[in-house]
Amino acid sequence: MVAATQKLDFEAIIDATYPKLLELAGREALVAEMKKAFFDPTVNVSFVKHDAKPEFGAIRQLKSRRFCVVTRETILRLAFKEPMSIDQAETIRDSIARLSPARKVRFDAKAQAFYSTGPDITLAIADTLTDGKWRFLTHDAALKTHYETWFGKDGLAAIEALLKK
Repeated sequence: MVAATQKLDFEAIIDATYPKLLELAGREALVAEMKKAFFDPTVNVSFVKHDAKPEFGAIRQLKSRRFCVVTRETILRLAFKEPMSIDQAETIRDSIARLSPARKVRFDAKAQAFYSTGPDITLAIADTLTDGKWRFLTHDAALKTHYETWFGKDGLAAIEALLKK
């Protein structure tokens, strides 16, 4: 999954995604959204390659389902194609920081690029739906109601407990 993300191999990312998200959003729609985000005509978005290793949390077994939280520091680079003023840069930097408070954001004026550094939190799930193979969801608190629908109240509680560690 890390290599697929580094290479922006959207098909491989989708292949490693937990199937319930694909049912919810649709495979083609997810690929299209990722391409739209990374191939914007006004900004080049990419991941900066670095040696951060994933940190695997405890594995929580619930009936035939296993959960694990995987955390990895990533560096996201957003390079704008048009020059911007310092005021514009500060506004964009503040917006990025507000959306992702756990990440550090800096602006390189010469490159007209923002670098957002911080943890990416991924839920790894293995169950009968995945034939016991690990599949992944980027953790997003906005998906909490879906977690409960997909995994039940006990599954949601297990995820929340793992996220607190």
